[in-house]
Amino acid sequence: KKRGKKNKAHNHYLKVAPTWEGQMKSEMLYHGGFTHANRYIINWVNKAECRDFASEYPSKILLEKFPGHAFTKYDDEITKDEVLDMADEYAMKFMFSAKNVRLKDPMSPMPSIQSYKCLHKDGAVVDNGRIISADYITIWWCEEDLKLYDELYTADEVWITNLEYSHKEYLPKWFTDLVYELFRDKTMLKGGDAVLYQIRKAMLNAMYGCCVQKPVKETIKENYITTDPREIYKIAEDFKPDEEYEKHVKKFSSILPYEWGCWITAMAQRDIFELSKCIAEDGTWLYTDTDSIYATKWDEKKLKVYNQKQIDKLHARGYEGIFYKDKMY
Repeated sequence: KKRGKKNKAHNHYLKVAPTWEGQMKSEMLYHGGFTHANRYIINWVNKAECRDFASEYPSKILLEKFPGHAFTKYDDEITKDEVLDMADEYAMKFMFSAKNVRLKDPMSPMPSIQSYKCLHKDGAVVDNGRIISADYITIWWCEEDLKLYDELYTADEVWITNLEYSHKEYLPKWFTDLVYELFRDKTMLKGGDAVLYQIRKAMLNAMYGCCVQKPVKETIKENYITTDPREIYKIAEDFKPDEEYEKHVKKFSSILPYEWGCWITAMAQRDIFELSKCIAEDGTWLYTDTDSIYATKWDEKKLKVYNQKQIDKLHARGYEGIFYKDKMY
């Protein structure tokens, strides 16, 4: 907050902050990291090798572009392909609906569509929370989610509605510099004071966490006279979330837009599937948790190319890796 105040971060926040209606849409499209296991691997024991990203969420903050201003409604009809064509330049949130949606490869071990996030679904075949196929689904997404859908799924019909867009920009330098400093400090504490290391690591991870704090918390009215557990905690009748949200927006301590967190997790999920392409042709994708993949065999040449691509993006943003104890992080 001190760093943000010094750099007039609240002024930028006002430029990006959505309306209350827009905030509710963002909360519907937000999802966590991709965690899943290969449904075909049962009663199976073998050697596995893990590859993971170094500080995945902070890397998105440094390297990627995000919604740069408040979202604008798009009133005309728009197709899936048109959204994908605009995806590099514009951040978009929209309602996605599809008829007879299914995996392009029915044997794919890692379906991506979150069943619990669907506003509506019929005839869904679900693999531990992820949709393999469905007669019909409706879900709130951003363009990063649509990119992954287009890679993994197909459908008889697709509709994009309620679309809003914002021109993409890199995040403010005061924020990316702070994240980089925390990553540097955490790295330099490796193998040293374990407590200081964990504190710095927690602060680094909190940069993402602070973005996705819900700005409005319900006012709860307690009633201990009743014996009905449903009546003990209820939202107060005079609670007005839109008014509470306006108060939040006006606070000078409000400096990190919720949308940034939404896009961080969506991009991180896409990264997992990009990393999976480095699994060897004769390897098996076993398990994934947010920023890591366990597989039976990796293609080291592909991994080297992928790593270099990330390093080049880092250099293009004006940052270097951290060299510590004969190793580059």
